[in-house]
Amino acid sequence: MKRLLTLLHLPLFGLLITACNRTGGDGDVRFARSTFESLVRGEEAVAADIDWKMLQSLGINVGAEYVSLQTEEERARFREAFITQFASSFQATGARAEDFTDWAVAEDDAVRTTVVARGPGGVLTLTLNDRDGGRKLSGIDSASR
Repeated sequence: MKRLLTLLHLPLFGLLITACNRTGGDGDVRFARSTFESLVRGEEAVAADIDWKMLQSLGINVGAEYVSLQTEEERARFREAFITQFASSFQATGARAEDFTDWAVAEDDAVRTTVVARGPGGVLTLTLNDRDGGRKLSGIDSASR
């Protein structure tokens, strides 16, 4: 019986740890902004901060395409190509990461945080979620003013 109670408490302990590991408002804003800035600069290291399986980018379900890949080699090439193409497309608009201001948490719940920033063409929305023991970028969207 004691072992059963211990086993029942493990999931609750995991939830408690996850809740304690959440970075909170300012931490989420810093993480979202830093991740976005690394992405628009085309830094490959940003791949570790992206939830590739769940990623939605500008109305495209990138995660579905990523999940359909068969090998880790294909996934690595996909990650590299996405980062490179995202940075190239962003830079082609003439915008700069510094053009985005008023970074703030718009929504926050136990599973997901939405961070917004104002940019030259409208509002940037970044969605963060908890995955693999840390925060990950899972959504990128933009809305015109």
